[in-house]
Amino acid sequence: NFANGLYQYDEHTGKIKHFGFDSDPLSAKNNIQEIFADSKNRIWICTESGLYLYDRDHESLTRIDDADYPLAYHSFLGIDELQPSVFLLTVSGLGAVLYEEGADRFNIIHPSDSLMKGQLILASCLDRSNTFWMGTRTGVYGYNLKTKKQFHFSKNSSPRHRLLTDVVTTITVGQGNDIWMGSHEGMSHYDAASDSITHYTASDGMAHNLVYNIMIDHAGNIWFGTRNGFGRFKSSTKEFSRFSIEDGLMTNKVYGTLSQHADGRIFIAVEGGYNHFNPEDLEADTMHPPLVISSFRLNSQPYNWEDAIGEDSTLHFRYFQNDFRIEFAALNFTQSKKNQYAYRLVGYNPEWIDAGSDRSASYTNLDEGEYIFEVKGTNQDGLWSRNIARIKIHISPPFWKTYWFFALCFCLVIAVIFTYIHNRTSELRKQKLVLESTVKSRTHELEVAKDRAEKSEQFKQQFLANMSHEIRTPMNAVLGMTDLVMDTPLNPKQSAYLGSIKKSSGNLLRILNDILDLSKIEAGKIELELIDFDIRSLADEIVQLLKGTASEKHLVLEATIDDKIPQWVMGDPTRLNQVLINLTGNAIKFTDRGSVRLQIQKGETKDAICFSILDTGIGISSEKITTIFESFHQGHSSDSRLYGGTGLGLTISSQLV
Repeated sequence: NFANGLYQYDEHTGKIKHFGFDSDPLSAKNNIQEIFADSKNRIWICTESGLYLYDRDHESLTRIDDADYPLAYHSFLGIDELQPSVFLLTVSGLGAVLYEEGADRFNIIHPSDSLMKGQLILASCLDRSNTFWMGTRTGVYGYNLKTKKQFHFSKNSSPRHRLLTDVVTTITVGQGNDIWMGSHEGMSHYDAASDSITHYTASDGMAHNLVYNIMIDHAGNIWFGTRNGFGRFKSSTKEFSRFSIEDGLMTNKVYGTLSQHADGRIFIAVEGGYNHFNPEDLEADTMHPPLVISSFRLNSQPYNWEDAIGEDSTLHFRYFQNDFRIEFAALNFTQSKKNQYAYRLVGYNPEWIDAGSDRSASYTNLDEGEYIFEVKGTNQDGLWSRNIARIKIHISPPFWKTYWFFALCFCLVIAVIFTYIHNRTSELRKQKLVLESTVKSRTHELEVAKDRAEKSEQFKQQFLANMSHEIRTPMNAVLGMTDLVMDTPLNPKQSAYLGSIKKSSGNLLRILNDILDLSKIEAGKIELELIDFDIRSLADEIVQLLKGTASEKHLVLEATIDDKIPQWVMGDPTRLNQVLINLTGNAIKFTDRGSVRLQIQKGETKDAICFSILDTGIGISSEKITTIFESFHQGHSSDSRLYGGTGLGLTISSQLV
């Protein structure tokens, strides 16, 4: 008994003897987990708080314990006899424990790297190969006591070893070394020969998926208790049978111990007592019950489906007629309450749904499509009908899901796109005409402006050429007459006046020459010569020409030429002289002390010559370096006032280079 200790019933005298382990009936000591009769006709009693041995001959009850390793507060779940006086116990939290009489010691059995270490054991058994099996909340664990081999099955294992669920609540040994396991998802069979697991559920004919206990009878049939009656799986025919209150059970919730007497009777412990019967006295009903569809309700209203069915054996409904209820029945009236049913709607859910004894199926809000409703049933012994009742159902789609509606929408979209393209094309044509007219008008205006600009440029060039010629002629005369006068006897004051006239006339002549060169460059009319000239003589001429100006500022002016440069080179000596004089003159102009050096050396390529002007002057800021080569532009606004000049020399030099 689960709460009140152990009871012994004598069938011959009809007397019941009670063995209590504690005065408190709710004490854990009274919660019996398993009782076991050994080879010496003694009874071993596993409780939630220890192990007891009852000697029938002496009618004595002894507590089994270990002084060195007391197990008084451990829960003993099961016991098996390995050999006379050697027992294998299942202890919660410890696993397999070996107990040998005489030694009076408990030895825990598991390897140091045991997979089952620390697992909460729910059920256990020992097979004929001395493999210890344990059901836990994380699957089934096995450990061979001889070979020390261990393994683990769970719902995440490979397909051949996969469980229905990790929580295994009952486990027992079948024929050979087969193992039967029960859980809240059904029953599983491990075939040791093929090393594979087969599953059975209510859809296969079981009374219920929640299995409390399993027992193998003398004939090899599997008996199991569920929350919906007592079941049998006949190993020879692979068929299920169900027994319930209608067959004489005290209750349909069979979660107590199952055992078989030596005379073949099976005892079933249930709440409030026990049942017993001889399995040989059970006569199975071998008639396969016919299945029929008894009624059909559409949108909660009765529907004469037999008259409405079409020539194609199909019920046709509109898209809003998608709520229906189908009732069915197995034509077996011996114990009709025990008839079980399973159904499915192919096209919606391909799996069979266990309906139990419920004889109806309801579906709502089904989508359009083709469906086949199928139902099968059992007789009172769980024998499934050979025929399956079927109804084909077609639900037409709403108009907005039909092909013609899609085609219409497609045509409408095409028409909208075509109209948009046509209107857009017309608008673009109009815009094109406007743009062409505008471009034509602007082109004409630009051509007129271009002609005016070209004529203006020609007038400017002609004007500059004429003006420079007209001004240079009298200017040369002024310079000539000044030189002649300076050769006559003069007093110092007259010499100073004539020197200023000569200097100003020279500056004005250089400005006129720069303006004329710039106009030629902008007009693209300047042409460079390609003649042989002496580059060293050119450098000396530049130094001699500017030496006087440098001496006036007490500057050192020199020219250095790399020995690797040949004396004679090809180019335009006049323009090169002009560029170098402009750059060297600028260096002298902006240097107040130190030196100015013209440096000529080999360039990066074979025929290149690099000209550098190095000075110790005021330098040029980084932000001004790119602007000093613009026309009439100097580094600072005050430079023209302090140093003079127009800003054309560097512009002409950059254009020539």
